[in-house]
Amino acid sequence: MPAGPSCAWSGDGCIADYNNDGGIDGDDVIAFFGDWDAGNACADADNSSGVDGDDVILFFSAWDMGGAGMPGC
Repeated sequence: MPAGPSCAWSGDGCIADYNNDGGIDGDDVIAFFGDWDAGNACADADNSSGVDGDDVILFFSAWDMGGAGMPGC
């Protein structure tokens, strides 16, 4: 199931600001890993219909670059 409107980050599409609080920081990492560990569809960062290691790679790439070049960031 792809990330839908119930996912905080899907409002603007900026996966790096996972909790959609306007900043890209450690709170986003905590929120992402909480959802990822639970297999929550919101952690499907690459929209592959599954939560796996590829989502971690994409999330951290976006987060490490401060969202630069990512939609909505």
